[in-house]
Amino acid sequence: MAEAKAQSLADRLAEITGSVEPNAGFNQPYMPQVEQGAEISPEQYQQDVMRRADSLVTLRLKQQEAVNKINNDANGAIKAYPQLDPESDLFDKELSDSVTEAAEGYIHKNPYGADVRRYVDKLMKPYQRAVTKEVGKVTENIAKQVSQTALRPTSVRQTEKTIDDMTPKELEEKLGVVIS
Repeated sequence: MAEAKAQSLADRLAEITGSVEPNAGFNQPYMPQVEQGAEISPEQYQQDVMRRADSLVTLRLKQQEAVNKINNDANGAIKAYPQLDPESDLFDKELSDSVTEAAEGYIHKNPYGADVRRYVDKLMKPYQRAVTKEVGKVTENIAKQVSQTALRPTSVRQTEKTIDDMTPKELEEKLGVVIS
């Protein structure tokens, strides 16, 4: 193919989710509150190290959950809408690019709470409604054209035989018999 292979929604979102970073206010790793010059007991230091390690593990788990959910939602959306699947005969590159761009912005806004499948559903409903409406109009128009051009029975008179083509009996019936 001369043009580059189209990236599906799932492929593009997988790239994005490979670099998911926490939001500024979301579950930041634990930072011990130590005043400068203050002494810390070994037990306090141990607790601070354990809290920091625990908060990092929790953060990484949340990130992984978000990545998995986004990727699964994207794959589900592609299965539900063949117009977004580059492998499908119904693939619409322009539509797919638009939906993907919108989904990227949605994920960047809220990476941990993004419900990509529901968001894509919201984007695709107006598209599908428009397609259905347009198909209805085309079908109506075709039906109208067919009905207008359909053959209609009319009263067609049969052509009459000429006198040369008639039998003597037919001539008598048509002209009558004259007795002189």
